Amino acid sequence: MDNTDKDYITVHSLTVHYDTHAALIDINLKIKKGQMTAVIGPNGAGKSSFIKAMLNLVNKTSGFVSFFGKSFDEMKQEIAYVSQTKEIDWNFPITVKEVVLMGCYARSGFFKSYSKKDLLKCHDLLVKFGLLEKKNCLISELSGGQRQRLFIARAYMQDAEIYIFDEPMAFVDFTTSEMIIKSMKDLKAKGKTIICIHHDLDEVKKEFDEVILLAHYLVDSGPTKKVLCKKNLVRAYRSNDSILTEAFILSKEKESGQV
Repeated sequence: MDNTDKDYITVHSLTVHYDTHAALIDINLKIKKGQMTAVIGPNGAGKSSFIKAMLNLVNKTSGFVSFFGKSFDEMKQEIAYVSQTKEIDWNFPITVKEVVLMGCYARSGFFKSYSKKDLLKCHDLLVKFGLLEKKNCLISELSGGQRQRLFIARAYMQDAEIYIFDEPMAFVDFTTSEMIIKSMKDLKAKGKTIICIHHDLDEVKKEFDEVILLAHYLVDSGPTKKVLCKKNLVRAYRSNDSILTEAFILSKEKESGQV
């Protein structure tokens, strides 16, 4: 193993097929440790398939992923995953506090009692994400923004090294979106690695260190300014209405002399 692998999540020749449909084709890239990396691309470009393949949630047709030189099985307790809220059963009879405490399971198992430290951390996270008054409510009673904040709080309870988010800013209000970004920056300040599927390229450009641009294949990856160039965006979004949004962003950059 190359010693540099310890500083990267390495994706090698990753291909994912669903029946005859190719979701991802021969993806090769490295994700830097301790950085905020955005995964972007048009709808249906394979973004969710990419992170699910990393986490062994979908079958890989070929390829592998290593996490700082280790396999997923060796690192899975150090990886916190926040799925899309539409994938959650919101009618399940469980309270807000109980969901946050589930973040302990990765390290302690299902049947270990919570320590005073666990309960204090849970309380702090409920405060941090504006959920303290809802702690004894069933999750079905939460609003869209509160639901997203709840499962991010659960992920933070895990105290992982790698945090992977699948569209955490989708269908949430501005306040929640800002809260999520700030919490990601707090994690980065602690040396954590953040990977996040995102659609707001203006926010990606402002807040994220690195970008992975997908269109079933890898268009480009690396520093945000390098990847978010006109040539790459046209390649990725050429058959998608979103190119209008990207063109508008680029026009603002040109006016300010950034391009």
